[in-house]
Amino acid sequence: MGRRVRFVPEGSLLEVTCRTVQSRLLLRPSANLNRIVLGILGRAQRLYGLRIHACVFMSNHYRHGATRLLVWQTKTLAVRHERRFEHVSR
Repeated sequence: MGRRVRFVPEGSLLEVTCRTVQSRLLLRPSANLNRIVLGILGRAQRLYGLRIHACVFMSNHYRHGATRLLVWQTKTLAVRHERRFEHVSR
């Protein structure tokens, strides 16, 4: 049985944690990854009115505190970052 839908009042601060698959070190620091992450966060702010209060990206997971929960941000990061590893999976 799945979890019940949570009620989150408008403007509430949410903490989001997202882990890489099998805790692999896929988010290793690099100038390219920094550019991707900042671009995605900036676009999320512009498109959805996201207010980011804090964010931390580590090699195997990231956390951020924001006033809106965005599945879009997580999906976009995964898709854009995966392009770097296409040659590894083939």
